[in-house]
Amino acid sequence: MKKIFDFNGNKEMKEMVINEKTTTESLIHLTPAALKELILKYYANETVTALKKKYRITRSKHTIVKAFPTVSFSNCRMCDKPIWSRLLVRERKNIISFEEELWCHACKHQENSSICQCENETCTKERIFQKEEIRRLQEEEERRKQERDKKREEERRKLKEVQQKIRDEMEQRGLGREGMEIDDQKVKIEHNEITIEIINDFTIGGGGKLKNENELSLNERLILGAFIRGTQLEGTTDLQIPLMNKYLITPTLDFFDQMLDYLIKNQLISPSRSTALTECSINQYDEVSFNKMMIRYRVNVIPSHSYKNMVQNLIFPKSEDFLKDREFCQEIWCKIAVGEVMADLDLSLEKKNIVYSPRKVHQQVFEYLINYFSINQIYNITNNAGNRLSTKLIEGTIHPSDAADSMIMHIENYGLKAIREKWDVKPFYRQTRESILTKMIFNNVLTIGDAGYKEVARKYFQ
Repeated sequence: MKKIFDFNGNKEMKEMVINEKTTTESLIHLTPAALKELILKYYANETVTALKKKYRITRSKHTIVKAFPTVSFSNCRMCDKPIWSRLLVRERKNIISFEEELWCHACKHQENSSICQCENETCTKERIFQKEEIRRLQEEEERRKQERDKKREEERRKLKEVQQKIRDEMEQRGLGREGMEIDDQKVKIEHNEITIEIINDFTIGGGGKLKNENELSLNERLILGAFIRGTQLEGTTDLQIPLMNKYLITPTLDFFDQMLDYLIKNQLISPSRSTALTECSINQYDEVSFNKMMIRYRVNVIPSHSYKNMVQNLIFPKSEDFLKDREFCQEIWCKIAVGEVMADLDLSLEKKNIVYSPRKVHQQVFEYLINYFSINQIYNITNNAGNRLSTKLIEGTIHPSDAADSMIMHIENYGLKAIREKWDVKPFYRQTRESILTKMIFNNVLTIGDAGYKEVARKYFQ
């Protein structure tokens, strides 16, 4: 088996043993110490010509490495005799490569216990133990497999019951399954257990391990806290999205959609037991779905003390917990800043009766500009672009369908030129509908208040 290691200062090289019995005729005049020195200098990249001259190697029928005797870097674990290795041609400076014997010539022991047949008592016991351990692991795996199969079978049985209940409910409401599809506002339940729990009042969690409050990451705590703050219902632990006010939780609807998907995917929230059966449906493929904007949720986290105390900690996060991680704080500042300027763009186009659907390429423009400008400065750039667009629309030089792209192009060009020519872009102060998440980041987490709009995030943390 080929092995390599850096021998420069390596203790294994100092302990290298020369097998004098395998010394070739061309090297027999050298002492073991001289042989070791020759080998070290060869792997230190000294030229073969210089080595032959210095060590008077004149009659070698082989390449110099083939003339080297076998060496040992370690002894057999069973009999403590050397395990001999054949040195190989050097590959790069200070790297020794050798072919190690797979078995000990003295006692026939092999470290690969599956093929070792030596008679050493210790090795025999180890082989017996390993075989028993392998058998035990195989039996354990078979037992677990049977338990999983049994659990899946029980889940399938329960799921059929749930599906039938939903079908019955749909029939009572005069709904059929033909032609039904899961639209963008519906989430397919990947863990059937969740659906079963909605109906049968089992433990919510989809079979996954619930997180403890103190195990939540900074991002999980922030996102979950903002969601709870904007959706909690009076007199209950249920959460429900306020359809007319969801913009208030995050700067944009797209941002909110990402937040909700993140919470569901990471099982930080689950459908509440109070979710009405009428909110569930089954399509022609027998896929159970629910309207993620309509159902009630519950927090899927185990409190460290009490639920009330956990909610208080989440909706009023402590800045000292977050400010330790400056990189995270800068990242969330930039992210919420992009959300705020995207919301401003949306509002500006809405005032011009332009229907706008956010696109990734538009977001990327703001993600770049936010590295150089504050939110208020980008408000100014957007306002300038909006005025320019209004003029074009009045003159009829641009079609409304191209308005959003035109405005973004102007913002990008203006921003890049301002960066290149180092313009002092003036701030524009706008009365905005500040979202819950924005308030939490600027007031509770970063404790900078209005400075979140006036300062450039990356410059602030330099």
